[in-house]
Amino acid sequence: MNALIRWALIVAIGLLTAEAAWAAAPELDILSPREGGTIHPDPKLGAVVVTEFEVKHFKIVDFTGVTIQEPGVGHILIRLDNQPFSTIHTESKISVFGQVTPGKHTVTLELVNNDHTPLKPRVIKTVHFTVASH
Repeated sequence: MNALIRWALIVAIGLLTAEAAWAAAPELDILSPREGGTIHPDPKLGAVVVTEFEVKHFKIVDFTGVTIQEPGVGHILIRLDNQPFSTIHTESKISVFGQVTPGKHTVTLELVNNDHTPLKPRVIKTVHFTVASH
């Protein structure tokens, strides 16, 4: 009987560990702009691209204040087209690009460690969209 209880306990611990590891995988989704969508310039503000995103199972921190590498902790790199990346290191779920020229564009977001290195496996999302003319 003790062997059966030990076996059941080992199986239960294994299942809980596997479930916790699976549930803890970082996730990133871009909510807007939508893939293939078109953004129309605002009459007063011009072409403004509001990137709204959602992060799960990953804590966003200010990498300048938290330099120790810790699993599940880091920040977001965001890039419009081939411009240099910007960092998002607050709990904000929105980033704004102003004065975007009409035409086709790409926004890329990536979850990274505090030293800017990619997660393993990489967690990266890209959307393609068009900014309409005035």
